[in-house]
Amino acid sequence: MNAITMPEQLSSPRENAVDMLFLLRVLWAQKALIILFVLGFGALGALYAYTATPYYEVKSILHAADLKEFDHVNRLGIYSITPEDALRKVSFALSSYENRQEYFKKNANTLQDIEIPGLTSEQSFAHFNEAAFKMIYPDAKSSNPVSLVGIQLNYTKGLDGVALVNGFVDFSLARVRKQIDNDITTLIRNRIIQLEAKVSAARIKYEVNKESEIAKILEADDIRRLELQDKLSALRMQLRLHRENRIKILNESIEIATALNISKPASLFAYDIQHATKDTVIGSRLLTSDVPL
Repeated sequence: MNAITMPEQLSSPRENAVDMLFLLRVLWAQKALIILFVLGFGALGALYAYTATPYYEVKSILHAADLKEFDHVNRLGIYSITPEDALRKVSFALSSYENRQEYFKKNANTLQDIEIPGLTSEQSFAHFNEAAFKMIYPDAKSSNPVSLVGIQLNYTKGLDGVALVNGFVDFSLARVRKQIDNDITTLIRNRIIQLEAKVSAARIKYEVNKESEIAKILEADDIRRLELQDKLSALRMQLRLHRENRIKILNESIEIATALNISKPASLFAYDIQHATKDTVIGSRLLTSDVPL
């Protein structure tokens, strides 16, 4: 069987008006208690607003620089850095506990402002660092997750938060610049050492090659000198033998001329011309040997 649901009976406007009147009568009867509660909570709120310590918030946001700003570093050819790399270094410097502690130590007045009674300076700074500082990073889902980096400081009245954050940012940037300068100086020093070693090796190699070439040239000169001396000695000996042979021939010719009573010897060709007839005579002779006289 199907159950039949009976329609609910709706309240009439008259009954609603009666209920509102009844509620108003009850509230009016307890008006003193209600006023007392309102005044009490208002007084508590005013007391809290007057006695509570006010907190302030300051932020510093750093964006990645243009690539052209790093041309003077990259064009050296020994060190390369991109805007993203520089921003990462700045982020590390801003979030470094040691950098923050060193900055506060250099600013003794600021360190005194954050001291907590009953705690040492180290403990007071550790508590302040954990509670007051907060790093700001871009959304991980963004297209460029290293496009910016920032730091946020929550501080109380009496502390110059703006000067504190700006000073710490300048201090961190100076530390990053110094680190980059030290890296470049170290690389330049190492490159100079390498170049000096290469130059020394090249100079030693040059000296060795030069000495070797000089030795080769001197050796070749010595060999050539000996060869020339041998040739000179052979030529001298040949000339001496030729002269001695010539002298022997002349002596022999003189002896023959003396034996034949020839006082004025002449050549055979001239002798033929002197004894020639009136007819035309053509004289010829083969010069196959030296004329003795």
